[in-house]
Amino acid sequence: MMAHAFFNLAGATLCLESTDPALLAPLRLLLGSLETDQARGKTTQWSVAHGMVPPLPQDEILFHGRFPGLDGDCTLAGSGEHLVLTLEEQVHIEFDRLRGRGAILVAQGAERILAGDIGMSIVDAAIDMTGQTLVHGAALAVPHRDRAILVFAPSGTGKTTTALALSASGFALMSDDVGVLRRDGAGLEIWGLPRKPKVHRRTAALLPWLLPHLHGDWDNEGEQVIRPEDVPEIAIAAPAAALPLAGLIWLRPHRQGATIMETADKPELLVALAADNLRRARSGTPDYQMDRFELFSSMVRNVPSFTLAVGDRLDGVAAVLSARLA
Repeated sequence: MMAHAFFNLAGATLCLESTDPALLAPLRLLLGSLETDQARGKTTQWSVAHGMVPPLPQDEILFHGRFPGLDGDCTLAGSGEHLVLTLEEQVHIEFDRLRGRGAILVAQGAERILAGDIGMSIVDAAIDMTGQTLVHGAALAVPHRDRAILVFAPSGTGKTTTALALSASGFALMSDDVGVLRRDGAGLEIWGLPRKPKVHRRTAALLPWLLPHLHGDWDNEGEQVIRPEDVPEIAIAAPAAALPLAGLIWLRPHRQGATIMETADKPELLVALAADNLRRARSGTPDYQMDRFELFSSMVRNVPSFTLAVGDRLDGVAAVLSARLA
């Protein structure tokens, strides 16, 4: 008997199906708060099954190398609208962008990796099939404005710390790490993939109101996961609720003294955004990545864009942003 799980992607739906309900569990960990009872709107359908990972045609390989956070080499192959991603002999993922369908084969004993970065690649592809695009950044709703901002920076540069500080000062957290962009007429909307933030020791020291909610062990990176819903100081936006994008914030290195927010150099900002989000293949940039670049270009061209260098006082950042966005 086939088991199904449906996930609300801000009006579109990801449908997962498997004859083994246990195979759906890892992806539920990534998308749990978005689960719904039925498909609505544009639907992308994905099957999940146990199976052997087949070899890929050497002449169709676009990329081969390490995948952040995983043990082993990933291979991306295919052309046009049909792509295949494998992680050695553990996972084989096929996605057909034209038909809006995908198929996942996972080796026995490798199921847990679907809840990690390879699972996020599946979510990325599924969201792409609904006409939306993942972007690495923190998404937050602006207080009293029915608008949202995207704060972006490479990992480890203070994005989560800044997002949590803002969420305790009137902004509502959509996601601290993964935004979803979509076109809305001539403009853009954004919503956030719900993720449990990883709080670093330095973040806990800067935001001491987090300390009573940190009960686990610190990992090798000096981080531990928190559940935003368990922290009353964090304001949380409604899940999968897209808002017009009102500002693009490029987080720059911390500075001594006051927080400074300035108008960004847009070409420079676009280069940084592309470097953090796009993948190149052996033969250049794949078509689906060029589509993403065109969306980013439109965003940078049309959305007010700023640099933000956070100063000594995190509790003053929200006031600086609110003043510039007014």
